[in-house]
Amino acid sequence: MSKLSPHESQSDAGLAAACEGVDLVVAAGAAKTRLINAEQLSKISTLKVAIDLNAVAPAGIEGIEVMDKAREAGQTILYGAVGVGEQK
Repeated sequence: MSKLSPHESQSDAGLAAACEGVDLVVAAGAAKTRLINAEQLSKISTLKVAIDLNAVAPAGIEGIEVMDKAREAGQTILYGAVGVGEQK
């Protein structure tokens, strides 16, 4: 059974704790706000899917382009704000 728990994500340690064991990350922050950089994303070893709903540069998740649609990056499938549109 999945469990939701709150975490701060302003520090690297807080973000690491929030992402521990996750399969999916969805970035849905304010426009022009980077929420996860590429290095932080690469440290989420269990990650299978990353979705960035931010269509205004810079990306909320560094390395995801707005048009990405099931782009493979290692073991992770990436979706950008426009690319995920058909999935909504």
